[in-house]
Amino acid sequence: MADQAPQQAEFVERFLDRKAVERYRDRYRTGRHARVNQMERAALRDMLGSLGRLTTALDLPCGTGRLGDLFAQIADRVILADSSQLMLEVAREDLGDGKYEYLQTHAEQIALPNDGVDVVFCHRLLNHIPDPAVRARIVQELARVSRRYVLLSCYPPGLRTRLKLTLRNLLGMHDPAKQPATITEYIDLAQRNGLRVVRRHVLRRLPVTAELVLFEKTRAVAITNRPAAA
Repeated sequence: MADQAPQQAEFVERFLDRKAVERYRDRYRTGRHARVNQMERAALRDMLGSLGRLTTALDLPCGTGRLGDLFAQIADRVILADSSQLMLEVAREDLGDGKYEYLQTHAEQIALPNDGVDVVFCHRLLNHIPDPAVRARIVQELARVSRRYVLLSCYPPGLRTRLKLTLRNLLGMHDPAKQPATITEYIDLAQRNGLRVVRRHVLRRLPVTAELVLFEKTRAVAITNRPAAA
């Protein structure tokens, strides 16, 4: 993947193998991850239920499409987008075509026009991006392609990740310029890109609160040199 956005490369490298992608899909079908899936689906269904009928929804990154069917219930057209072609292939095998379109693209430069979708959903991505400048570019892109809504999952690091960061700090291996995202940062980035908070839904409370946050677009985000169409 020579054209892959560099800040997302390490994350995507995990999903260049078909078996790894299938394991990722299947992990949400049993045990603890199945309970997480049920909780996230209930929260997302509640959020989407307040939006009314939409023309187009974008799920980026969609992974293997485990939440795609919820968008199909409220939108006439659902774009499932991911930087991993294998993720998209497995999603298509599970969901088929019909309302769904599949787009390989990167969150730092989304291959869609300005104001191209009614709602864009970005789930479990920004917490994997260590560089605040890259997180800022991604939020700017999400705001650019949205006509009306941006829905973010805000997952500050959990206990295991925090322990790893503490260890790296003690060993002098942590770059102080690369800090985990906080919900305050998510909201600040969104507001700087013409988005206002509409609703918040708590996903977990411990060790640090995680939320789904729905934003509504209040002004245009002017960015040039972007694709004119999918």
